[in-house]
Amino acid sequence: MRRPLLLAGVAAGAAGALALPAPALAAYDSAHCYNINSTGCTTRSIPAETPGHWLNYSVDAGPICSADWKVVDAGNGVTVGNGHVSRNGHAGSWIGGLYGSYYLRIYNSCPGSEGTISNFD
Repeated sequence: MRRPLLLAGVAAGAAGALALPAPALAAYDSAHCYNINSTGCTTRSIPAETPGHWLNYSVDAGPICSADWKVVDAGNGVTVGNGHVSRNGHAGSWIGGLYGSYYLRIYNSCPGSEGTISNFD
């Protein structure tokens, strides 16, 4: 038995406009971690902002010692940003050119260090 051809898309295109689904946009999101011991902490991963393809990061070292940090692509493990924050110090900015999901890792730190990544201002 032959099935009928579906020509709705052709008819709509001939009428002037073919409706295509819009690309999905990443929802505004942020993730935070707080180091409660000397092992550091890691945020959950969040998608980069679209259509600009960036993330904000903010890292604060605790009152006892400094902290190292890195932002990592959750899909392939590549570090896309890293740095060092002195005791009681702060680092924060944005990283561009991002297309996947990312997490922030704080390490070589003492209790009290914390960090946040977000895909909105």
